[in-house]
Amino acid sequence: MLRKLMTGAVALVAGLAAACEEAPRSTVVYMRPGGLEPFLAGIAAGGPLLVETVGDEPPPEFTADSFVKGIRGRVMTATSDPAQTTHPEFRVRVAYDAPQSFNPNRFCAGEVPPTERDIARLQVLAVFCQGDVLHAAVIGSMPRPDNLTDLSVAALLSQISRQMFSESA
Repeated sequence: MLRKLMTGAVALVAGLAAACEEAPRSTVVYMRPGGLEPFLAGIAAGGPLLVETVGDEPPPEFTADSFVKGIRGRVMTATSDPAQTTHPEFRVRVAYDAPQSFNPNRFCAGEVPPTERDIARLQVLAVFCQGDVLHAAVIGSMPRPDNLTDLSVAALLSQISRQMFSESA
């Protein structure tokens, strides 16, 4: 009986470990002291949040819409077009397959991270900038989907934005 119980416990732990490998992960790399709350009220009142995507895939509108869905406690819209926002200096920049070693300050300053594609995992770097100044950076990853417009990618983007902006609350 004890042997069956131990075998079951080992199988459960192995299953949970495998599930963790498959789950999307995100980590706050940097958050300005005081969070992002001072910026959110003005951006939400002044129109859509600018979300810039580096690279061709997925479409910028997919990234912008998915990203803003993760912001809790505020009604916000997003755009990938700087002309559609009243505060283009405040923006989120998103890069797919950016290396973990890439400095997010350089991303806010306009530098495009090199692509470092891992065939097993998709890596996403998101930064919140005011002009060239970095206010927040979150990096996330998930098992690489067949299509970058997959719902799992949208869920990862929402998780990243939720983590980025929940640090503000």
